[in-house]
Parts: sequence; C-alpha cells; structure tokens
Amino acid sequence: MKMNEKSFTLLELMLVVVILGILATFVVPGYLGVKRRAEGRGSSTQLRMLHAAQKVNHLEEELYIACNGFAACNTALDLDLPDDGWAYRAVCIGGCANGFLARATDTSGSGCVYTITQLITVPTTGASCVFTAR
Repeated sequence: MKMNEKSFTLLELMLVVVILGILATFVVPGYLGVKRRAEGRGSSTQLRMLHAAQKVNHLEEELYIACNGFAACNTALDLDLPDDGWAYRAVCIGGCANGFLARATDTSGSGCVYTITQLITVPTTGASCVFTAR
C-alpha cells in the first residue's frame, strides 16, 4: 500500500456529513417559511386581481359574479388564477348587483384565509394566518 496518496478517511467524510446535517436542520425550516410567505403574498395578489375583475364586470354589466374554484373564476371573470394550493371563491352579498365577498383559502392546512369585498381593497386575514398581505 502506498502511504503518500492523498485521500479522505472515513472519519473525515462522516464529520462532513454530520456538519451538513446540522446545517440543514437550521436552513430548511427557514427556507420553507420564506417560501410559504411568498405563496401567501402571491395569493393575496391573485385575490386583488379577482377584485379588479369584479369591479370591471360591475361597471360593464352592473353585476358581480359568483364563482367557486380557480377554474370557474378564471372562466367567469376572464382571469388567469393559478392552481397554486389556494382555493378561490367569490359570493354575492345582498344580490349580485349590490356586492361580493371573495376568499382565498390555503388548502395546505395552515388555516389561512384572505378575504376581500367590493369595499375592502386590501385582503384581510384572520389571526391564524401567518402570512402578511402586501
């Protein structure tokens, strides 16, 4: 056996794996939290688009439109809401000529629900929502 060859010992490799594992335990949860907050802000933006489309439709036809699900809202309001883990829904309040309430509900189990109406132009959330609307 040649003793002058440069190589890593098993102990050195195991030490590197342990260090990477420790780093991953701190980095991955932070990354996932940032990712979920970004998704929450994205759904808030989508809800604002739904609000704008409702206002345009009300100006053109004097009616708000009720829809349930991103596909139905896309068709009814000529939008492009993504299938991104959020359930979008709009319901008429006091008749479709008077008002609407739209919601984006996180389907991943976080309990977050954004709400917007014809009068409230910034999506609001409940206390259980960890995302912030911007």
